[in-house]
Amino acid sequence: MLVQFLFENFKCFKDETKLSLVASHVIKDNEENVIKTDKYNLLKTAVIYGPNASGKTKLLNAFQFMRLMVERSSNNAVDRGFSIDNFRLSTESKESPSFFEVVFILDEMQYRYGFELTKKNILAEWLYKKEEKEKELFYREGKTIEYDSSELKRIKSLVEEDMIREDSLLLTVLAQFNDQLSQKILKWFHHVNMLYADGSNVQSYTLDKLSTPMKQKIVRLMKDADFSINDFVRHPINKDEIQTLHTVYDENKLRVNETPFMLEDESNGTIHFLSLTAPILDTLDRGKILMIDELDSGLHHDLIVALLKLFHSKETNPHNAQLIFNTQNTNLLSGDLFRKDQIYFVSKNRYGEASLTSAADFMLRSGANLQKKYLEGRFGAVPYLKNIHKSFTSNKEDDNEDRD
Repeated sequence: MLVQFLFENFKCFKDETKLSLVASHVIKDNEENVIKTDKYNLLKTAVIYGPNASGKTKLLNAFQFMRLMVERSSNNAVDRGFSIDNFRLSTESKESPSFFEVVFILDEMQYRYGFELTKKNILAEWLYKKEEKEKELFYREGKTIEYDSSELKRIKSLVEEDMIREDSLLLTVLAQFNDQLSQKILKWFHHVNMLYADGSNVQSYTLDKLSTPMKQKIVRLMKDADFSINDFVRHPINKDEIQTLHTVYDENKLRVNETPFMLEDESNGTIHFLSLTAPILDTLDRGKILMIDELDSGLHHDLIVALLKLFHSKETNPHNAQLIFNTQNTNLLSGDLFRKDQIYFVSKNRYGEASLTSAADFMLRSGANLQKKYLEGRFGAVPYLKNIHKSFTSNKEDDNEDRD
């Protein structure tokens, strides 16, 4: 389970940014949205709002970058460097290091792992675990590494034999040398499902699952979501293509048979939802974490609400899976779907610096209309559009001057 994610100096985020899934002890409503643990309570879902180009997707990119670094850093060619994209609108941060840290629970134990890096080198890296208090498992600064060999069985020989390159993460190298704890942590990162708006990284995953026992659950979910699809079949000639089966009726509206449609004949919303089905089922079945960019793309409001309730319900989410997503659907703010600590806003200042703020940080009375306040700009994170009309009228005036 994810406790919190922090990062600094990445893309449009210049300063330290924190996404916390720790439930506020002050907020007492929507108890079903909370995972209760021995240490503290965690949120099952978090939603991120903000105008276009504010940084909603970039926030998910930050976690994706950290995950890829953990999985692949030791594969870097010497002197190739990292593809880190620093905040580039400030001379202060353009050449400064970037920072990433995640706190998570694995096998009922809390860990805190992070690193600081430039485009060339790992400057610092650390791993702690917490029972009653935090215990340092290793801390690396430059070439100096302090460690606890009782917890990390392979670390002593790797450090003594100088096996850790300056452009590789110690955690990644430890996992490659079969250190069990490090391998479990890499597996935790790998099990965070990430879906982006273009669907490029997920549609093929779902289509592959149609050849597995998960197909029955996907078909049932599509039927329950009222997409009028009875089944999925392989194209009789091109076995790599998937077709959808729809019911055919006679003149008396009686069912007579089924006819196949090519997948590209379905609506964008149908294809988007189909792409989500396998990752959602996998996340719920295995208690994973799912991050989705633009969950609402092409989907009806009621369908999004139904998906969120799958995560909030103990019956459909018995393994405490978590969902983090961004959206432009402000209707989700009406009613009582979310607690205030589940709602985040991303906004940019005049210097292009993005910031992340929780609705729980605002003084709001119980039962306040969050949708209305958000649309009024009370939380920031809305576009400034007052000059759009002027830009069109000024163009017309310029055109008239050119004609004169």
